[in-house]
Amino acid sequence: MKSFLRPSLLAVIAFAVIPFTTTRAETFFAINVSSPLLVSGSAGVYLGNEIELANMPLRPVLEGEAGIGGGKLLIGFDSIGEGLGVGLKGSLLRTWFEPIGADKNTTYMGMELQGGISSIVLSLGGYRRIDGDGDGWLGTISLGIRL
Repeated sequence: MKSFLRPSLLAVIAFAVIPFTTTRAETFFAINVSSPLLVSGSAGVYLGNEIELANMPLRPVLEGEAGIGGGKLLIGFDSIGEGLGVGLKGSLLRTWFEPIGADKNTTYMGMELQGGISSIVLSLGGYRRIDGDGDGWLGTISLGIRL
């Protein structure tokens, strides 16, 4: 039964996201160096139109990242692109193989704050363990380049 639920859940999520991507299907890719993922690649899609917050245009975004030490799924808002930008995203992080500063096969949920200049992005995150062994809290740092 479990093996049937996973593909079904992914299909439901995909069909829920498709209508948002048809309004503004702008994608991006990045290469990152981070703790705990070590070296990773990420891809994201902007899900809709900009909203203005304190004279800063923020766009809803869905992003996935996979690396040597684990993977992340992030959803939130960012204005990273040309010039100075910021981002705030909720994230689910799962470790595997050899993560830096965390135990492998552990799942965390948390938030990330991002800042960027053009295509260079710095990210700081705070996470709480929700499954597996290891520390109850995890701090992350990442430096990446959007392609």
